[in-house]
Amino acid sequence: MITKLKEAVDRQRDQLRAKDNEIQQRLQDADALQEQVARLAKVNQQLRRKSELLASQAKSVIKEKTEMQTKLEALAQDMGRHGIEIETVQHTSVPEESNGVEFDQPDGKIVIDLRDPNRPRFTLKELQTVLQERDELKFRTLELEDELESYR
Repeated sequence: MITKLKEAVDRQRDQLRAKDNEIQQRLQDADALQEQVARLAKVNQQLRRKSELLASQAKSVIKEKTEMQTKLEALAQDMGRHGIEIETVQHTSVPEESNGVEFDQPDGKIVIDLRDPNRPRFTLKELQTVLQERDELKFRTLELEDELESYR
C-alpha cells in the first residue's frame, strides 16, 4: 500500500511539473503577445500619422491642381481666342496688319503689335512649362491617391 501511495505521489508530482511547464509556456506566450500588441500599436500610430500627413498633402495637391486647372483653362481660352485669330489670318493669307498681327511672308514669322490687348501673354516655352508642371502635379496626385488608398 505504501508503494501505491508513493507511485500516486510520484505521478502527481509529474503532473504538477507538467502543469508548471505549461503555465510557464503560456506566460511566455502572453508576454510575447503583449510585446507584439505594443509593436502593432506603435506601427498603427505611425501609419495613422502618415495617413493624416498624406491626406493633408493630397488636399494641398488637389488645391494646387484646381488652381492650375483654372489658370490653364483661362490660358487655353486666351490661347484659343488668339489661335482662332491667327488661323483666320493664316487661311486668308493677308500679309497686311490684321487685328494687331502681321505675317512676314518670306520668314513665316508672326509680328505681334504690343499695343494689342488681345495679344498672347505667354511664350510657347512658358506654356510648355505650365503644361509640364500640370502633368507632373497630376502624376503626383495619382501617386498620393494610390498611396492613400493603400493605407485605407
